[in-house]
Amino acid sequence: MAIKKKYTICLIPSDHGPQKMFEVNAGVLRFVAILSVLTLILVIVSYIFLIPRATRYENLHREVTELESDRARYIQMMEDFRKMQSMYQYVRRLLGVDMMASMDSLSAADSLTIHTPSVRRDIVVLDNVPSVAPVKGLITQGFDAGIPELFIDQHKGIDIACREGTPVLAAASGWVVFSGWTLGLGHTVIISHGSGYVTVYGHNSINLVRNRQSVERGQRIALSGNSGYSSGPHLHFEIIKHGQPLDPSLYIPEYSVRNRER
Repeated sequence: MAIKKKYTICLIPSDHGPQKMFEVNAGVLRFVAILSVLTLILVIVSYIFLIPRATRYENLHREVTELESDRARYIQMMEDFRKMQSMYQYVRRLLGVDMMASMDSLSAADSLTIHTPSVRRDIVVLDNVPSVAPVKGLITQGFDAGIPELFIDQHKGIDIACREGTPVLAAASGWVVFSGWTLGLGHTVIISHGSGYVTVYGHNSINLVRNRQSVERGQRIALSGNSGYSSGPHLHFEIIKHGQPLDPSLYIPEYSVRNRER
């Protein structure tokens, strides 16, 4: 009968205490050595193949999350665009054919004042034309009269750089048809002035007027800010007549002078 080979393991304490000796069968020792080698190989294979795949999966998961976030923002932008279209149609109806027909029927003596049911006072026609600068500052982006294109931002107003919190003034007398939040312009005020004129004031830090409130020329209606899609504190200002955007520099003397200086 073959004698199984054995190994003796001796443990010697550093404090010269009693030694401990263990006998280990050669087969068991080989099994432990093979198991250790296999474990080391498994760790190396995992490091080479599995960890990079896990990293790629993490990156793909992050990209999918970003795409889902972009898609949600796009859907929100389209929804906001539809809301803006509905608001635009509302303003057009408010200042549309019925009002203009009633204005044409007025006599020359009565044409200096127009009484509107939603206004708490009479609005003088001469006050309807926007002519007061909402804020004083540098025009950083001018009026773009180009043909609208899909996904191309046409700038139907001007941007005036100013400190955040600067008082925003009504360009003319009228009544507020919208005071609230829009995705692109943030806190926005829209004022109807009669005679087809509408002005838009966007990126405010706070609106100081409410819907259906009458305002005077030069009255504070908001404080400038950086809300909505904005690269810095400024006021986005538009003038619209009968649904058509107009260049504010043609109506506001200060902006016209600044444009010529630039």
